[in-house]
Amino acid sequence: MPLLDKDVAPGNPVSLGTLILESNVSINVELLGGESAANGLKTFIMQHIGDDNCWIVQLGAKTEDGELARCTDVARISLDEQTLNFQWLEGAVPSWANHLRNCGLKITVGGKSRWLPLTTPCKMEPIVLDLDRGFRRVNLPCEWLPELDTLRLQITSLEGSFPKHEFKPSDVALPKEKIDVVFPGSQLPNFSLHLLFDVRSHITRVELSATYQMSGQSPRRFKSKGAAKLVAAAMTMQQQLKTMLTKIPKNDKRYAAVQEQLDTIALGLKQLDAMNKLYQSVHNVGKVHFRVFTAVDDKHNVVLFETLHGSSQ
Repeated sequence: MPLLDKDVAPGNPVSLGTLILESNVSINVELLGGESAANGLKTFIMQHIGDDNCWIVQLGAKTEDGELARCTDVARISLDEQTLNFQWLEGAVPSWANHLRNCGLKITVGGKSRWLPLTTPCKMEPIVLDLDRGFRRVNLPCEWLPELDTLRLQITSLEGSFPKHEFKPSDVALPKEKIDVVFPGSQLPNFSLHLLFDVRSHITRVELSATYQMSGQSPRRFKSKGAAKLVAAAMTMQQQLKTMLTKIPKNDKRYAAVQEQLDTIALGLKQLDAMNKLYQSVHNVGKVHFRVFTAVDDKHNVVLFETLHGSSQ
C-alpha cells in the first residue's frame, strides 16, 4: 500500500497484485485489523459497494458506546478485470489515513483464502553484538504505529559462529517483555543474550544485552575488560592456593577444602576461556535478526519492521 502524500497523491490507483479468476466465481474481500490500526483512537472499516467488485474504506472515531462517528471515506479498493487496485480518496488526512498500513486484506475466492498485508516491511539492519559494552539499542520509527499492545517482537535468527542455542520462553515477546537466548550444552558460564522489547507511547526500541554468571556469583553484564580482570584475579587466586596447598599435609582437613577451591577456579577459568573464544568469533560480527509485527488476530500478522538477512544459523 502506498503512503498517502509520501508515495502517491489521492486519486492515483496503485496495483496490489493480480488475481486469476474464473468466470462467474465470487470474490470476498475483508479488511482485518481496522480496530487497532490507529492506536485505539480511530477505526477503519470497509464496505462493499453495489454489485461491482469495489470496496470503500472508511475511517471513523470511536464513541463511548463503541459506535463509530464522523466516518470519512479514505480509500477505494477495486478489482478491475484481474488487477486489484488501491486508491486514496480526496479528504483522506495522511496523519490518520496512513495507519491503514497496519491492516491486511483477507481475500477469499472459491472457498480458498489468501492474506494480503497492506504494507511492505521497513528494512532494518540487524543488531550487531558488541561484547566490549555488552549492550546495544535500536530505535524503531514510531510514525503510524497501531495499538501498542498488538505489537510483537520475534527473533528470526542469529548470524555468525554462535554455539547451539535456544530462545526462552519463546522466540516472540510482547511489549515490555524479553527473549533470552541461552546456549545449553556449551562450556560457557551461563552466558545469555537478552532482547528486550521496550514499547512506550513516545518510543519503540529493541535492546540487546549480554550477561554471564560464574558459579556462586550474581549475573553480570558481559564486558570484555571486566571478563579479562576476572580471569587475571582467578589466576592470581589459583597460584596462591597452589602455593598454600604445598604447605598443607594431605591428611589435614584444610587440604580438601583448598583443593575444592582450586577445582572451582579451574572450572571457572575453563568457562572463561570458552567465553573468550566466543568473544573472538562473534564480537562486532555476530548479528541478531528480528522482525516486529502487529498481531491482527490469532491467524494473521502484518510485519512492520524486518532485518536484512545474510547467512544465518
